[in-house]
Amino acid sequence: MKVSLFIGNSGLKDVDLSNILDGNPGIGGTQYMFFLLAHLLSVRENDIDVMLYCTEECMSLPVPDIRVVSDVAEAYIDAKAGNSDFFIMQNKTHLLHAVKSACPDARIPIIVWCHNFSWLDDLDIYSKEKLVERLVCVSKEQMDLYMDHRALLKSDYIFNGINVETLIPQVRERLVPSCYRNHVVTYMGSLVPWKGFHVLAKAWGKIVANVPDAQLYVIGSGCLYSRNNSLGHYGIASAEYEEVFMPYLVKNGAVMDNVHFCGLMGLDKYEILKNTKVGVVNPSGISETFGISAVEMQLMGARLLTKKCAGFIDTVRYGRLLDNEEELADNIIEELLDDTYKENDYFEFALENFSLNRFSADWERLLKNIGKSTGHLHGISLSNPEFYGKRRKYYFYQIASRLPFLYMAKDVCRRAKKCLLH
Repeated sequence: MKVSLFIGNSGLKDVDLSNILDGNPGIGGTQYMFFLLAHLLSVRENDIDVMLYCTEECMSLPVPDIRVVSDVAEAYIDAKAGNSDFFIMQNKTHLLHAVKSACPDARIPIIVWCHNFSWLDDLDIYSKEKLVERLVCVSKEQMDLYMDHRALLKSDYIFNGINVETLIPQVRERLVPSCYRNHVVTYMGSLVPWKGFHVLAKAWGKIVANVPDAQLYVIGSGCLYSRNNSLGHYGIASAEYEEVFMPYLVKNGAVMDNVHFCGLMGLDKYEILKNTKVGVVNPSGISETFGISAVEMQLMGARLLTKKCAGFIDTVRYGRLLDNEEELADNIIEELLDDTYKENDYFEFALENFSLNRFSADWERLLKNIGKSTGHLHGISLSNPEFYGKRRKYYFYQIASRLPFLYMAKDVCRRAKKCLLH
């Protein structure tokens, strides 16, 4: 079997990817997972030949076959010439349009790897496009949001993979329980509006007023997805976004002494995480389909606090999921001042669900069984029924699976409503 993957990586050619198995070297989670999957599929005994297409060179990435292309269309045409069996790409409909426009006789089935949420219009396109064989979500809750859309019939989920096997022996016996740690709060992620750092920045004043010795560490930058991105006065995020959050973290024209911007970090981030009492990832909950950083923080013994959303429901066990952003400050204060021991059994949970072996095996099984009766890894089941009206969506799915015309009727109603609103 031949499998091709395409990922845009402009602005990342100087990032050292030689230790890809040890963890994210400081790039976007989507790009990291594409690189990681290409490596794992290429080195495991699975009879799968892998071709990775990128828009820039990948420094020291341990994947035997890598080709630099100008865009997804060039990648798909080359994959077609090489007789690839599947073409894996990001969840961006303009990539699909580019492929169909450049290659009218396209025939390689496309697997759309959904690291971000899909708009309804995108789901319409994917569900009707015969070239799209499967939509692979990165969490169950993400997939469940589409239970009332026909795209569900093409959907499945595979949890992202984390180097749990390596981290557990390294840290399990040496981690200090969170209750004995100093009052350290750490944010990890990209510093862009949809990752919500401004929510934590706004809460910082109240946190320090109640916990005077609290320290804030910020791991990340506005350049996480591309080193070519321009930054503002402080060299932290775009100028526009810095204007949103920096006023909460500056005193007398300088960054507060209890705020530490660490920039982009690779494996050295674990030294900070091992001393973190409270971890915060994407406190706005916007755009989060999984949360690799959330898994890493919990593995390092930090109590995770963030907004309840689809991705975090599946990944957060050692911490709290909040109903709204306004609860963040009070909950961080409570966790910082809480000195009671809380057992961290997250290692076993992560090993079972997010290990590299589980991740690789699930992808291999999906690729080898697509088109067969066992082509879906997971059935449809109802969990967290009150989240985003899932109970209603599940009932609709059960009926529509027997009466498929209901999908069309629902589409007509939705489009009619949209026209009336306009």
